[in-house]
Amino acid sequence: MKYLVEANNLEKKFGNQVVLDKLNIEAAGGKIIGLLGPNGSGKTVFFNMLTGFIQPDDGQIIICGDKLKPQTKEKIAYMPDENHLYSWMKVKDVIAFYSEFFSDFDIKLATDRIISMGIDIDKKVKSLSKGSIEKLRVSLVFSRNASVYIIDEPLLNIDLLGRDKIIQMTLDTINEQSTMIITTQLIGEIERIFDEVYFIDKGKIILKGECDHLRSNRGMSIENIYREVFSNEKFDEI
Repeated sequence: MKYLVEANNLEKKFGNQVVLDKLNIEAAGGKIIGLLGPNGSGKTVFFNMLTGFIQPDDGQIIICGDKLKPQTKEKIAYMPDENHLYSWMKVKDVIAFYSEFFSDFDIKLATDRIISMGIDIDKKVKSLSKGSIEKLRVSLVFSRNASVYIIDEPLLNIDLLGRDKIIQMTLDTINEQSTMIITTQLIGEIERIFDEVYFIDKGKIILKGECDHLRSNRGMSIENIYREVFSNEKFDEI
């Protein structure tokens, strides 16, 4: 199987507004993909489409060789940009909840990762700082043995050392049987682990490529390519 995620000519409108415009994205096993674009460019709508929360008006999504259906959702680990953890739960209760909800969840791995982040598993979620909640959420989703990881802003509100740990956790999670699509505005912090990037604007892919090729071809970092693309909007498609 060449690709674990295939999005083919996805289209979506809300009223007269075009949200996705013939969107095409592919993600192969062992790859970490960056989906980069400004706020309102269609990234979250695409993620919600991959996870089945929103249906496309046209186009097709294939996950691990199958058309998107309830069974394929079990292969996807999704971390949205909003916190949906129950604030009244203790961290250890959240771990138990995930174990009951996801058959591919590794309790020991999750517990070890959460503790390594400096989080007390006997504390309630509501007592944690914003940064600790984000560390908890990332640790939970990366403790699933999924085929596809969909991660929205993994470094949000995270301190510098915590970011280093999350980046390493990301690398430890991915393997040849899995793929990961990440969206973030902290491109400079995480671009070194991206294999490929897609730049999206107004629901359309305007630039894509392997990161090493883009850096070599343009003589700048992915972060600076982003600045160039979205500041000037003058570029050659690759």
